[in-house]
This record gives sequence, structure tokens and C-alpha cells, in this order.
Amino acid sequence: MSKNLIKLIVFALFWWGCDDGEGERAPQDALLDGLSVDVSQPDAELEPDAAPSPDAALLPDASPDAALSPDASPDAALSPDASPDASPDAAPLPPLSFVDPLTPAPDPLSGLDVEGCAIYQARRCVDGQAQTCAVYDVAEGGFVEPSDLFRRVLLFERWYALYHQPDGQTAQRAFRGATPAGTPEATWSDPAHFAGYSGVGDAAIWTGVALNAYALRYAVTGAEVDYQRLVEKTRRMLALFDTTHIPGHLARNHFGQLSPDAPIPPPDHHLRRLNPETMDHRHHLGEGAYEGMPEVYDSVVEIEGASWPTRPMWQGNPSIDQYTGPMVSFPLVWGLLREGEADVKARIKHHMTCYAKRLQRIEVINLQTNPDLVEGVQALLGGGGAGVHLDPDDIDFMTLDKIVVWGHPNLNDLNRDVYDRECPEQIWRAPDRVIDVADDAWLPKLIELVQDLRTGDLERANGIDHVYAPGVRGGNAIHMMNLILQAWRYSGEEMYHEFFFRELIEDQRALEVAYTTAALTMPDWCQSFYGGHITYPVLWVLIAQLPEGPLRDALRGVLRDEFWRISRGRLADLKFDLMYAHLGPEDAEDSRAVARQRARANLYDFGGNGGLLDDPRRAYTIPYEEILDLVGEAGLRCPSPEERAFCEEGFTLMGLRLPGEPISQACVGHPLECALQDGMCAYVRTLDPLPMRYRPFADFVWQRDPFKIGGPFHLEGYEQSPGLDLIEEFWLARYTGVVDDGAGQTLVWQSIGDLCDQ
Repeated sequence: MSKNLIKLIVFALFWWGCDDGEGERAPQDALLDGLSVDVSQPDAELEPDAAPSPDAALLPDASPDAALSPDASPDAALSPDASPDASPDAAPLPPLSFVDPLTPAPDPLSGLDVEGCAIYQARRCVDGQAQTCAVYDVAEGGFVEPSDLFRRVLLFERWYALYHQPDGQTAQRAFRGATPAGTPEATWSDPAHFAGYSGVGDAAIWTGVALNAYALRYAVTGAEVDYQRLVEKTRRMLALFDTTHIPGHLARNHFGQLSPDAPIPPPDHHLRRLNPETMDHRHHLGEGAYEGMPEVYDSVVEIEGASWPTRPMWQGNPSIDQYTGPMVSFPLVWGLLREGEADVKARIKHHMTCYAKRLQRIEVINLQTNPDLVEGVQALLGGGGAGVHLDPDDIDFMTLDKIVVWGHPNLNDLNRDVYDRECPEQIWRAPDRVIDVADDAWLPKLIELVQDLRTGDLERANGIDHVYAPGVRGGNAIHMMNLILQAWRYSGEEMYHEFFFRELIEDQRALEVAYTTAALTMPDWCQSFYGGHITYPVLWVLIAQLPEGPLRDALRGVLRDEFWRISRGRLADLKFDLMYAHLGPEDAEDSRAVARQRARANLYDFGGNGGLLDDPRRAYTIPYEEILDLVGEAGLRCPSPEERAFCEEGFTLMGLRLPGEPISQACVGHPLECALQDGMCAYVRTLDPLPMRYRPFADFVWQRDPFKIGGPFHLEGYEQSPGLDLIEEFWLARYTGVVDDGAGQTLVWQSIGDLCDQ
């Protein structure tokens, strides 16, 4: 067997792909979900040795008074679910306590003779009198005009609530024709202008982001109506689990399937799909009713005077990306829910603990017995091209003798009859698969495993939706620590407490691996900027759940060293800046102040991208001449020969030349072209991140390239963003004190004196 084949397999072992299945990610994104790929820019104010030692979290003298879960049974330590692998001679576990990330403000309308409302500028008729939902200042005791920023956010919330959440799921809105900036809401929201919902393959992650915003809004306002919105949105998030009828198994979306001969269905707040040719082994027929299931999914729909039957469907093959929706939002929601929502908390606990227990353990062992595999690891970590750049005190992966991953089994037609639909009793400690490289038969098993990971392309009886490898991938280490902490927090079952320390911290060295999250670097021309975005919110909420102590301090160091210094600090990413300003290390106050100031400036500059800030964000072409005038020639950059070679030719990894992607093309004389050495051209990138109003349209702008000057769209304004990239960030800025727009103000029904019919 060739060494190249062995080395390629090592590559697969370390950098398991986790494509989100919607075809929007570049090939390099399959390398790492949690690895960012930017050029390091160290924080000059911080000393290199300022990071707390990852081992500090394992100190045996951690506070003995640290509380266990308030929901934990006093007999949790004797739970029959405790792992049977625990040695009776093992050292006592450190305590693992937690706090609620959000604390709600008191209800500002308590005791007042006014009624709160949820959707700005909504109208209703009460006793023949018209009312509108308006901004009420509690201190002044009257209605006021909101500030420009607060008004803009209220409008974005209005548009999201009314036009971007079919059946509570987040979606973009597509139009039949051009929609110029400034088009009145009554015109662009007209059903005759509606072409359908788009981006629904990512409904789970973005519904989670919406739930984040709802939780933050309630925490800031304390208003009862905001609490009720929070509860309802939580139920909608849970419905994405319930629709699968498999505990812990998340659907990307659920919908009613129509005949392909049907006309475009109306925008009646239900998600429907027409073309069965776009469906494959990842789409499943609904198998029964669940709480919140729209009856229209399994009924007849009237469209243009004709009746069309529908059948309930859901899209599976969930990625780590989609699970970050509930994995960030549920920890925020948990402590806000009241006793009256015990059923909601029970469903959160059920699904998240079942998800943790559903992950199957896969081991590749005895790596050290195969010199070629060790050579592959060495080449991987030594790197060629961009390589992997580890700090001197980072974990030594060359000593690895075992790689452990936890995979989520894929449901498809080949295994539908045997797929386990029950919630497992134990978290997976015994391996489901073992590949022993000391065994002569190891290679076919490993090739089969690699094939089983390709569930986006292949239907496999033993397919795997996604995997976590917390012992070798920094982002995965962060995700799994957050998942297991949640399971412990929600259930109080001792097996999660033990798994966190025995398996993740001790055996997988997850905390140390987290300090390698941003090790891989790629040129800006061939990275998608996506991976970091699905990891730093998980790290933020993980930190937010922990009380002061060594573990929290170590993870705050990861936020600084891996994200601020290397992967996100230079991007002017509003969401990251707010999270870093909130929970970055205390000894990084200078850089936190920079993040806070930049976040505030970007927030005030964020809104509609067609020239009107108080307008939805749509697919508009931004004239490149304006950007060139703004940044000047000195503000542009072209790829270096080394960057171009790395992107286009690929790079040497473990002795192999892995393929790249083209960033050059024949020159056409465009002002944004860079002339390259061989007469080809590439497009420029800006030296600094573009101001918000000049960034290209995106469903969620913080996951996209901030240096790219966008190109033209075939139909101006044909697609509209849900606007969550402003809504969530505004309420995060309010909660963390970065802005105070709208302080002391809430939405209340206001009589406007018009007569109306009931």
C-alpha cells in the first residue's frame, strides 16, 4: 500500500468534513468547522504568557462549595446511569457548576394601566377604536418616538415576525420581480409579489439565532409579552426535533410537499415545497402528528381557486452547523423559563440529553504501530503551504496513539426499518466501531468509515450525519464541552459530570485542544469565513454558563488567543466583537475596549443595504465605484504569488498535493481586477473590512467575507434577508451595555382615535 494513500486517510481522520449540505461552502471548509483560517494579528497589549493554563481547570482544590445543578437529584452520584467504566480508585471529580447566562429585568409594565404588544406598528380594533403598537417610555409615562437605531431594529423585528418565519422557522423571502430600495412594505409584502421562501436548508441554525434574539430581548425588557414570544419561539425550535419522532434528532426544516404541478403557494406563514426532484435520501415523510405541527402539512390547500393535497415532510442529514441553533439558544432560554413552562424544559432536557447519548463512539487505535501514519501526522502538523501553526506550549499531537470521534447516525431508506428511534440509556462510552491499525484488515474498515461520512452525497446504511473529534479538532472540543455541560445542567445525571472530566478533559484533553482552534491559516481569497462563526457563539455561551473559576478563565483565554488574536479580531465581525467585549479575559481590557467601540460604530451603520438604512436588507448590487472612492488604491490588495499558488494549486499535506480552487481568470479589463504574473487576473480584496453599508448581501452577514467587493445580481432586490444579523446583535449590545437606545422603553398598545370595525 502506498504511503500517499495512508497519509490521505490520516488527513480524513484529523479533518472530518462537515458540509452543511446546502452547497454554499468552499471545498476547504470541509477541513474544519471550528478552525478559522485568518492571518494572526496578536493583541499587542497582551503578553504571550497571559493565557491561563488549560490544566488549571483540573485543579483538585477547586472550590468545594461550587453548586451542582439545582435540578440534580441528591442521589445523582448513585445513579444507575453512571458510567460503568468509572474506576472505584479514580480521583474524585472536580465540581462542575454553572450559572444562568441571562437574568431578566423586572416587568416595566407591572401595575400600570397599559397593555404591552410585540410587533411594532401592528394594528388592532378594540371596542370600535383603532390601536397601534407604539413605543412607550415608562419613566415619562407616555408614548415617544424611538431613536433612529431603536426604530430600525423594531422595523427589522416587525418584518421578521410577519414575513420570515413560516411555521416559526427562519427563511429568506424571494420575490417575483425586482424590488427597489424604498419599495413600500404594502407593495413588497403583496402575495402577488411573493416567489417563495429560500434558505430553508439552514432553518434550524437561524431559528436558533432568532431564539437568541428573543431571549436577549426579554432579558433586557422584562416585558410579559416578550416572555410569551420567547416561550412560543422555544416551542417552534423544539418542533424541529419533534417532527423527526426520534429523540435528539434535529430536522433542518419541516414542510408540506405539494405536487410539482401546483402554482406557487401563497405566503400564508407555512413552508411548502413544489419540486420533488430536489429531494433525495435526506428528505423524509412525516410519520405522525407532533406538538405544533401545522395541520396544513397533511391536508388540502386552496391555491388560485383549485385544491392541492399536501403531505408532511422533513429534511434530515443535520450538520453541526444546524445543531448550533439549539446548542446556543437553549442555554440562554433554560434559566428564563418559569415554572409554568415545565413541559418546555422537559422537552429541552429530553432532546439535548438524547442527542448527547445518541452520538456513537468510533475509535482508531494503535496509530503508533504504523510508522507511515505517524509520518502522516508529523507532515500534517509540520505543514506545507499554509500548514498548521502551533504554539510551543500547544498539545503534542505526535504522541497520539488513538483518535476518538462521536458520530450522529444518518437516517435513510437503507436503514429506516432498523434505525434506533429510542432515546439511549447511556452516553456512549463503549466504541461502536474500532479500527485497529495494528490489524492487517484495518484499511478497508477505515475506507468504509470515510465513505460513511459522505452522507450529503451517498446513501449508506451506516451513514453518519456529522462527527465530533474533540481530541484533535479545537472547534469540536468546544462544541462537545458545551453539549455535555448542558446535559449535566438540565438533568443532573452524574454520567455527564463524569464524561465531561474523565472523557473530555482528561482522556481527550479537550481544553488543550481548544487552544489549537485557529491553528490552520488560509489566504482570504480561498476561505469562506464560515467555520469560526459556528464556533465562537458556542464558546461564548459555554463561558457564560460557568461561574468564576479556573475552567471559565481557561476558556476565556481561548476566546482571546484563538479568536480575537487570530481568527476574528481583524474582521470587524459585530457579533464576535460584542461577545468578546462581554466575556473576553479581564486582563485583555484594552482589546475588549477596541471590540466594544468598533461594535458600537458598526451597529449604528447597519441596516438596509440599498441606500436606506430603515429598509430591509436585499440582494442589491453596490456600485463598486463608491467603494473604490471610499478606500482608494491604497486600500486594495491583490493575492501574492504564494497566496495564489496555495489557493489554486492546493497545498502539500502529508506529502500529498491536495487540490485547490481557481481564484484567477482571463482578464476582462474590470477595475477590480489584479493583473497576475502570467497575464491572468484575480479580483481585489480590501485591506480593511468594509463598512456595513458596503458589504455584499448575505443571509447572515457575519459568516461572510468582509473584504470582498460584491458583484451584480441578475434581479435587483429579488431576495430579502430575515435581518437577524441586526436584531440579535442589537439586543446583545443592549444586554451588555454597549448601547442604550430604547432604555426604559417598551412596546404598548396606543389608541389612535380612529373608528374601526371589530
